[in-house]
Parts: sequence; C-alpha cells; structure tokens
Amino acid sequence: MADNPFADLIPKEAGAKSANPFADLIPTKEQESSSVPAFIRDVPKEIADEAKAGAADVMALGRRGEMGAVEGLMSLPKAVMGAARVALSPMTGTARSMLGHPIADLETSLGGLINPEVARQREQSGAAYEDAKRSVDTAMAAGMPAKVKAPAAAVPLTEGQEVALAGQRVGVDLPRAVISDSKSVQQVGKIAANVPVAGMPLRNASRSAVQQMDEAMTGARAGFGSSDPAAAGQAVREGVSEAIKSGPIKQKVDSLYAAVDNLVDPTVTAPMPNTQALSSTLNARRTNAALPGSKNVDELGEALSRPGMNYEGIKDLRSYFGEMMNGAKEIPQGMSMGEVKQIYGALSKDMRLVIARAGGADGLKAYDSAEKAAKRWAGVREDLQRILNVQSEEGVFSKIVTAAGSKSSADINLLGRVRGAVGPDRWNEVSAALIERLGRAPDGTFSPDRMLGPSGLGGLSEEGKRLLFRSTGLSSHADVIDDIATISKRFKQLNQYANPSGTGQTTLGGALGAGAVADPITTATTFLGSLGLSAVLSRPASARSMAAWARAYERAATKPTTASVHGYQQASKLFAATIANSVERQIVNIDAGTLARQFQGAVPAGAEDEQK
Repeated sequence: MADNPFADLIPKEAGAKSANPFADLIPTKEQESSSVPAFIRDVPKEIADEAKAGAADVMALGRRGEMGAVEGLMSLPKAVMGAARVALSPMTGTARSMLGHPIADLETSLGGLINPEVARQREQSGAAYEDAKRSVDTAMAAGMPAKVKAPAAAVPLTEGQEVALAGQRVGVDLPRAVISDSKSVQQVGKIAANVPVAGMPLRNASRSAVQQMDEAMTGARAGFGSSDPAAAGQAVREGVSEAIKSGPIKQKVDSLYAAVDNLVDPTVTAPMPNTQALSSTLNARRTNAALPGSKNVDELGEALSRPGMNYEGIKDLRSYFGEMMNGAKEIPQGMSMGEVKQIYGALSKDMRLVIARAGGADGLKAYDSAEKAAKRWAGVREDLQRILNVQSEEGVFSKIVTAAGSKSSADINLLGRVRGAVGPDRWNEVSAALIERLGRAPDGTFSPDRMLGPSGLGGLSEEGKRLLFRSTGLSSHADVIDDIATISKRFKQLNQYANPSGTGQTTLGGALGAGAVADPITTATTFLGSLGLSAVLSRPASARSMAAWARAYERAATKPTTASVHGYQQASKLFAATIANSVERQIVNIDAGTLARQFQGAVPAGAEDEQK
C-alpha cells in the first residue's frame, strides 16, 4: 500500500506513538492545565533554541580542518552570524513566542471555519506555530534597519560614446579621431587628414567607414524589399484599388449594413416623399431656366410611380446613385454630379423612413451605426482616390514621399490612410525604394551629408519616418537607419577626411610654425610628423593613448604641480609604448624610449621648476 502523503493530518489511534517531528512542542496535559499562557510559557525555550543554534555555528569554526574547501570557506561568515544570533536570542526568542502563538491561534480559528479537521491537526502537530514563527522572523528581518547601498545614478553616455556604440551595432569601424569627445583630438584629425601623403592612414580609415555605412544602408534596404520607385508605386496603386473595392474598411461597412438587413421585414413598404419632392424641385428649376428636363425623371420614374418601396429596393436604388458619386458608374448625360448627390441624400432619408416602419428601433439604431461608418469610409475613399488619380507609378511613389515630408506639402493623414490600405508587404516595397535613395548622390555615392540633408532623413517628418520604417514590424532594420543617422550627425566630416582639400597643408604649417608649447597637438605633430600622427589617430588604441597624453600635457602646462607633472611623465611613457607597438616603425621612425624622452622634455619651464 502506498504511503499516504497526508498521513500526518489523519488522527492517530489512542496510545499510538507519534511520528510527528514537532511532538516535543505539543503541550503535555500538565502544561495544558497550567494557568500560564503558552506564549509566555514558551519564551525560555525559544530563547534557548535560538542561542543553541547560533552557538553551534560558532563552534563549527573550530572544525574547519575537517571540512571541505567550500564548507570551510563558508564557516567564518556562518560563525559571525552565529555570534549575532546568540547575542540577539533573548529578543528573537521572546518575539517568536509572544507573537507566534497569537498568530497560530488566529490561523487555527480561521481554519476551523474552513476545514476544522485540518486546522486541528496543524495545531496539534505544531505546524501552525512553526509557520507563525517563520512569519515573525520575516517581519523582524524586514523591520531591521539595513545598510543598503543606493544604486549609482546612471551616467549618460557622451556623444562620442553614442556614436561609437551606433557604429559597433551596424558594423562601422570609425576612426578614433572622429569618435573622440576631445576637441583637441578632433581638431588634429581635421588638420592631419588634409596633409598630402601624411594624412593617408586617417583618410583611408574614414573612407572605409563611409563604405561600411553604405553597406549597412544596403542591408537595411534589403530587409524591407528590393523595389525601385516605379515598382513601389505600382504596389501602392494595386493595394489602394483593392482596398476601395473590398478592403477591410469596406468589408466592415458592408457587415454593418448586413446587420440592418437582418432586422428589417422585407415585405413592408413605404413611400419616398423626400425623393419625390426633390425630383419635382429639380424639374421645376430646369423648366424655369429653359433647360431640357432632368435625366433624373428617367432614372427615378419607375420608383416614384409606385405607391411605396421596400427597404431592399430603396437601398439598391441608392447604391446605384452612389456608384455614380464614386466614379464606378458614369453619370447620364443631362444630369450633374450635384444632382446625383442630392438624389443620394433624399434616398437616404426615405430609406430611414422604411427602416423605421419595417425594422423598428433596433433597425434604426443599426442603420445609424452603418451610416456613420459609411461616412467615415467615404472620406478615406476620397483620399485614396487622390493616389489613383496620379498618372505615373513614379508619381505615386513621389506623392507618398512628399506626404511623409517635413514641409508644408506634407500630409500625414493621407500617408496613414495609404499605409492602412496597402498592407505591410506592399508598404515594405515603398520603404525599400526610399532607403535606396537616402544619403545617395545621383551617381549612387553614399554621403553622410546627404543622409541628413533635405533629400534624406532631414526631409522627412518624425511621424513620416515612423510610418515608413516602423509600421510593419521591421524595427530592427529601422534601427540601422537611426544608427547611421547618429553617426552621420556627428561625423559629417568623414567625407571631408576622405576627400582632402589643398587648404589643410597650409593650416598644418601654421600650427607647426607657431611653436606654442602649451598646445599638445602642436607638440605631438612636431615629434611624430604628420604621417605618424595620422597613423596614430587612425587606430583606436593609439588614439586613446594620445587623448590621455594630451589631457595630461594640458594639466601639466596649465597647472604645474608635482602630481600633474608625474602624471604627464607616465602618460608620455604609455603613449610612446603604444605607438611603438601599434604603428609601423617606418612611419614613426623613432623608438619608444627616445619618443618618451622627447615628449617629457616638452613640458613648459614652469612645470619643470615645480617638479624640482
């Protein structure tokens, strides 16, 4: 027979030996007859038990030699905690008994209302009291003042760090000279990159970064699709046409009118006073103007000759004129669009009269809901028709881009309606075609300047960008576009580095000729040479060392103290060693020791005097 998992809750026979591990906690008959309440009577026992448990942890420290490595390592903190348990045992034991018993009694009382047998067994076994003591321990621990170290405030990333992370995410290796937040490093990069021959390493690194940005944009475009503007325009035209004919909004409106059909008695008819009156008015106007009779007489003649029409008949007649309004049916000669709209309105009023008679209040309520939805759909359909009225497929694409723009010609309302009409797959083709154009010159060359310019992201509104790139569930590809924009925003000078002008050499010559000892960039250029400096700044590791050296140099030059001079000397050694390890010897043409001595010798006299 399988062991019963609830056996400890089943009452045992009289005289049977209890297997309850808490049996020693159950009051004896003598204790039960005592007038001392249990919550006071058990205080000494709880104090003793807590002190004993803490002492055991302290004594275990003497057996560390017999323990394993992990157990021995943990014995010291356990001993410290054990000593604390012994010291606090009077307070802990008293609280457990004086608070635990009332909690256990309350549980037993409440449990007796739900399941008396289980509550009695939990009381007799001591389980209720043990649970209550654990609750007391938890409450005491929560009430203890704890020394919690406040989390450090999040330090915002610098602009350079943001750009570096963006480059890392999209696979663009950016030169340190343009990632650095140091203005001096940025400035020397601008100077060194424009020096013929000498600036080649930095220019090559910049050209490579621009190429990688181009490749990242191509990858993002491929994630959306492969359309050109004409194919994207065709996809939009097809999607809009389908939406007008049988799209989700059209289906919703049709379903609302179907609900009206189910509530109306098809055998009930009603006259059409509004349509009859309008027809007479139109004819009178034409007669008064000496014009031929309105064609509406022919179109409505049969319907108006009847004493009444049922709901279905009036609805079909109204739909006939509705098709003239939306262009699906040609307006007969001798009838204007204005007359068609007036007839449609009169038929709508007469249809409501027959619904009131044939469908009652429920039918009218359903009809009003359908009419409200149909009115909204008419506005959407009118906007969508504007897209279909564009002659060429490229024109359709251009109209969408214009709608997403940031100028007064933008139309976010139209953009959103077209997006909803064409569906995600066709819309992705639009996104792909646009991405292919972002940041590119007519010859296809990618440029960070163009990426941010009016023909790129700078020409799109924020909501336009969201609808174009983040409305179809492809946000990961849109993130790439944002990262490229972040890089382009900070590093528009990448193209300047990649295509140096002749003015850079003159600028650099002026800096060298100045001989300003307090300018670390001039000093570095003097010792490294333009070619070496360009190579240093094209490598992240050596450029970081240079940035640290430049900061130390400036501190030593402007605030010469023993600490700042010593820091400068150490930075010079590290900078020289980094150059020797990471830059080709034939470029630098100097060993690390000599370079470090030259750098250290460049400290202004005031700093040297302070050092002494």
